[in-house]
Amino acid sequence: MRSDRFRIAAVAALGCMSLWAASAAQAQSPTIDAITKRGELLCSGATVNSPGFAVVDAKGQWKGLDVDICRALAVAILGDDTKMKLVPVSFAQRFPALQGSTIDVIVKNTAMNLTRNTDLGFMFSTPYLFTGNGIMVYKSLGVSKVAVMHDNQDYSKGLADAVQAERTRVLRQQQA
Repeated sequence: MRSDRFRIAAVAALGCMSLWAASAAQAQSPTIDAITKRGELLCSGATVNSPGFAVVDAKGQWKGLDVDICRALAVAILGDDTKMKLVPVSFAQRFPALQGSTIDVIVKNTAMNLTRNTDLGFMFSTPYLFTGNGIMVYKSLGVSKVAVMHDNQDYSKGLADAVQAERTRVLRQQQA
């Protein structure tokens, strides 16, 4: 049941992206002009397997939602799903790669925010995937909801420390 909903959502997203790309292809755009002249769409490629989004199958072919979106864009712009190239770009380098024309489009887990729209000058598509966050703990701890963790000083401090460590790690990656 859940798998069917995911497939329906993926097909709907691809349809929306194709319509968006088709209308974008008709508009004047230096990016579209460059893609058309080159004859190939350069998509941000995965540097690691990301199940469901970008994985290499047994035949060495990339599969997944991100890859399918790149293929749909290639069809909309160039009329051929084989005229796209996945360019390996790390998560930290995806924005500089797009700004420097190493890639034409980022199709990765990337949240839209005001800074990316204004300071970086990026244009985002309509969101095609909505996600949430969850916390996983060992069953033996007996935690059934976040409130239990919040009420327990040891859990709260551990969670706050982990969040701060992750923020620091991400900031260091972005500065590298």
